[in-house]
Amino acid sequence: MKKFVFVFDLDSTVISIESLNHLIKSKITDVSTQRKIDKIANAALNNEIDYHECMFQRFYTAQLHEEDFAKEGELSVEHINPGMRELFAWLKNNKYAIYIVSGGFLPVVKAVGKALDVQVTHLYANTFTEKEDGTLELDDGVLTYSDGKIKVINDIRKTYKEDVIITMIGDGTSDLCTWTKNSKKPVANYFVGCGINVQRPNVKKNCEMYALNTKEMQKYFIEIIKSES
Repeated sequence: MKKFVFVFDLDSTVISIESLNHLIKSKITDVSTQRKIDKIANAALNNEIDYHECMFQRFYTAQLHEEDFAKEGELSVEHINPGMRELFAWLKNNKYAIYIVSGGFLPVVKAVGKALDVQVTHLYANTFTEKEDGTLELDDGVLTYSDGKIKVINDIRKTYKEDVIITMIGDGTSDLCTWTKNSKKPVANYFVGCGINVQRPNVKKNCEMYALNTKEMQKYFIEIIKSES
C-alpha cells in the first residue's frame, strides 16, 4: 500500500509573506543597516556569495532576538493563505502525511504548523541557539544550504517502510530542485509549483503542475493520488 506524503514550503506558499524578509524589514529601522542587508541579498542573487553565506550574513547583520521570531510567528499565522486551512484539513481527514520544510526559522514554522494542526515532528526549518547575553547564534543546519530541502526529503522518505509517493509544493527554485523534469533520480515524485503570492518564471516554466490557488492545488493532488492508486 502506498503512502502519500505532501511536503509544503512555508513562505509565499502556505503563508503570503517571506517571513525572514518581513521580520528584518519590520525590525531594522536604520537605513544603513537595511542597505547592508539588501546588498547581501543582492550579492547572493548575483552568485557573488552562496546561499549559506548569505543566510549567515543577513542573520548576524540584523541582530535578531528570540522574541522577534516569536512575534513573527504570531504574525505569520495571520498571513496563512486563503483556503490553506481547508486544504490541510482535507489532507489530514484523508490520512495523508503533511510536512512543512522551510528555509526560514523553526519558531515561525511551529506557530503556523500549530495553527494548521501539523504534528511538530513534521516541521523542518533553521534553528538558532540563544547565548547568555541574549544574542542568537545561527545553527549550521542542513537548511542553511541551497540543497537542504533535497536532503530533508531524502530523510523523510527513509522514515517510511511502505512505498512512499512524495509531492513537493513551493514557489521557489529550492523547492523545484527536489523534483527536476526528466531527472533520473528526483527526491520528490511530483512537484506542484505555487503561484498564489509570487510567480517565479523559472519555476513556472520548468514544472508540469502549477497552482494559482488552493483549489487548483487540491485538483493536482487528486490527480496524483488517482494516478498512483
